[in-house]
Amino acid sequence: MNYNKMVELKKLREYLLSKGWKVDKFDEALDKIKNDLDGEKFEILIPNKEDLLDYGRRINDLINSLGSIEGRSIEELFNDIINFGYDLISFKFKLDKDNIGTMPLEYAGTAMKRISDIIKFGACSELNPKSSYKNPYNEAKNLVKNCELAQTEVGSFIINVRVPLDKTYISKEDKKEEYLKDLGRRTIKRLIEGFNEVEKINLSEEETFRKEYKETINKQICDSMSEILIKEDNKMELEITAKWNPSKEIEKNILSSIKIAPSKYFKKFKKMSVYLKKITEDEEATVFGQIVEMRRQEEDSKKEKRLVKIYDKKLKRNIYAWLEDENYKKACNSHRDKEEVTIKGILTQKKNGRWFLDRSQFSNKKQKN
Repeated sequence: MNYNKMVELKKLREYLLSKGWKVDKFDEALDKIKNDLDGEKFEILIPNKEDLLDYGRRINDLINSLGSIEGRSIEELFNDIINFGYDLISFKFKLDKDNIGTMPLEYAGTAMKRISDIIKFGACSELNPKSSYKNPYNEAKNLVKNCELAQTEVGSFIINVRVPLDKTYISKEDKKEEYLKDLGRRTIKRLIEGFNEVEKINLSEEETFRKEYKETINKQICDSMSEILIKEDNKMELEITAKWNPSKEIEKNILSSIKIAPSKYFKKFKKMSVYLKKITEDEEATVFGQIVEMRRQEEDSKKEKRLVKIYDKKLKRNIYAWLEDENYKKACNSHRDKEEVTIKGILTQKKNGRWFLDRSQFSNKKQKN
């Protein structure tokens, strides 16, 4: 196979560094990579510019050499390099024998849009598990914005989506909140586990469903899956598979694939959507953590409001709240003494974060569950 300029130099270097190769400058056009593996020393010259006339040939030679050194197939190695920094989630459409070789263009377009929604609202559930969302969170939209359509495998209808690892699209300066760490991988994991739960969940009675519902997937995901499956007697089968990037440690026993047949899932997604619609979006929540910022702010009416920002240990993010005079004084003392505090109330998602807006209960002691 001729890899030519399909391999980006930046990703190649990142891959090599992750495998323990040291990169040193050799001359104006080439770098030298060195590694000591199983007592054997290796040195290979690689291009340091993509506009070299022999760039493609040198990349071909390098990948063949790495394949021999690592004892891996050239295709597997090539895919790891071009997808470095991303996990892959694949949606494979297996059509019935009467439709071999064709897929309606309109349906393919719908599938692409719904897959984007599935990842987006899957990220919403990972950030804040709920039954439904009026609007997707900015962090979820940003994750999808940085996803990419990977190369489609030959001979089948497969939509491969590259979901970025946090280091791939979030700069160190933006990493003020731990909750964004591994958001892409956690979203893929949540989706596959959630679809696995759908097959087992009891939907015979709404009350039973509510008791069993774990908020793994939400109404918007159910609606998107229903639209992809189209109808119960659709002969197509959808297989969703994850390929985890080896640059980040993979947990043991992680579920990496699920097969979804319309005959088993279509009615369930539809019924779950109906049940989930009845669950209110904004629910009472309790936040426990340490105050990291306090300030006074005047509104248009010149009425002064008092803002506190709390880092919640469980949610691993900052939460904001407006406090009345008495509670604000308590908060000042807690901030000064570095005490942990509790706020209870209706937690609402806004564009600039999650807020307790009205009548929240404040305490400078941890509330018992």
